[in-house]
Formats: sequence, C-alpha cells, structure tokens
Amino acid sequence: MDKLLSDVGWKKDQATTLGRWAYWAWVGYSTLDGPRVTEKQVDLILSVLQPR
Repeated sequence: MDKLLSDVGWKKDQATTLGRWAYWAWVGYSTLDGPRVTEKQVDLILSVLQPR
C-alpha cells in the first residue's frame, strides 16, 4: 500500500501512515456485522487516500 500511495504522489512518511491507517480501518471493518461495502463506498474511501 505504501508504494501505491507513493506512486500517486504522497510523501514516503505520509504514504506509510495512510497505508497503515487504511489497513487497520479495513481489518476493523471486516470484524463488524453489517452490510457489505458498495462500490460507491469503496470509491469514496479511496478518494480520501488521493492527494489533493
């Protein structure tokens, strides 16, 4: 994930932080009962990781 985020423009230390945050968030989400994530929701989540 770090390399992917670096490749789209995040600085290395930022990419590492964001990559870990995304992983932890996804692992945490996967332990919850509830509806599956929709494609629209995944697009929103990924948009947060793109530098502006």
